Amino acid sequence: MKIKFDRHLNINSEKTSSISSLSYNIENALYNGYTNADIKNEFLEIKVNKKFPSNLEFIDVFLDKDNSMSASAFLDKNTGKVIVGFSGTNFGTGTLHGLQDVLADKNIGTNIKSAYHPHNRNMQKFIDGIQKNYQISTFTGHSLG
Repeated sequence: MKIKFDRHLNINSEKTSSISSLSYNIENALYNGYTNADIKNEFLEIKVNKKFPSNLEFIDVFLDKDNSMSASAFLDKNTGKVIVGFSGTNFGTGTLHGLQDVLADKNIGTNIKSAYHPHNRNMQKFIDGIQKNYQISTFTGHSLG
């Protein structure tokens, strides 16, 4: 399996939109057994083919299966800061995970949750780990993300 890259992406694509557009496909790869190293290698390959912004470097990814959330971190080599992309409700991961996402969306709609809410604890640990080495400039993503 390969990560599906949007055929419209190229070296000049806007960086936050590029990361956001790939968040679902990265999450799908994780649910299909991809490792961080596998994903990093695919980004290196796609950049050689000029199908992804050249200033972005994949640094890490996190999948919280319990809360049906994922995030990918990319270093913007022009700014030295990180952009984190979150996936949203994703039926591409299968019926069970898609249903979990819908329930999470419903919960978000009926409750206000901060980044430090217990539901987000594992994701916040990932963000805190990124912040130990990098400054985060932007968060991007979809619905649940």
